[in-house]
Amino acid sequence: EIQVPTPEMPPVLKPEASKVDGLAFIGLSLARKSDVGHQGSQTHQTAFDLNDILDRNYEYFASTNDDGWLVGGGEPGPPRSYKLPAKDSAHVEIMRVGTFKPEWGGIAEKDIIAALGSGKILIPQITVLPTAVVANTDSPPEIEIRFDMPYGPNFSDKKAPLPANWQLRFIHNQLFKHFYNPSRFCPGAFHSTIVRKAEFRTQKHRQAYFEMCETVIKCVLDYACLSCNNALTPLLHLTA
Repeated sequence: EIQVPTPEMPPVLKPEASKVDGLAFIGLSLARKSDVGHQGSQTHQTAFDLNDILDRNYEYFASTNDDGWLVGGGEPGPPRSYKLPAKDSAHVEIMRVGTFKPEWGGIAEKDIIAALGSGKILIPQITVLPTAVVANTDSPPEIEIRFDMPYGPNFSDKKAPLPANWQLRFIHNQLFKHFYNPSRFCPGAFHSTIVRKAEFRTQKHRQAYFEMCETVIKCVLDYACLSCNNALTPLLHLTA
């Protein structure tokens, strides 16, 4: 008897009621059209050019996934690049929905739109700060730009400033309280994936790349917040 491995379901609310690991989610778009990217990309923020942390000339990277650079305008395709042409898809997932099919454990698209427009979920003006560029635990890894909340709010002092990126957690908590669909979950820390299956030329090139990113992030933190023009853009993606 041949044993066929079963893909492991992510840590959704009710795995037994989730038929498929879909990629529909509610999130924040950080897309930005660029001269060096796909010209079909749209601009949703203008405060931070994610090309500052990319390696389009492959000085540090030896190879990446066929998708190439997911942010900074995306991949233009031949003859400017020889990855699959794709629009900028920079985003931060706030809550994974799974699918638009309730019978598969997801939520109908109309129900998501109705909930976000009902006023029951409070959506403030979102100002986010990138806090780090990291490699995740995959092998080869995905490279991610993180939007961490460095500390918790000071509940004893109402005049104390709120921590950076508090809006993401604020919206996330409300979404988790409102939606109880079986496929609901949050895929780790708030981040935007930059590139997948990243292979570096050498360990020294890897170290140099992350040092470069650290310098860029420090400049951003020292200068200003990254404000998104569209306060919350629901990005609803489905697997094929």
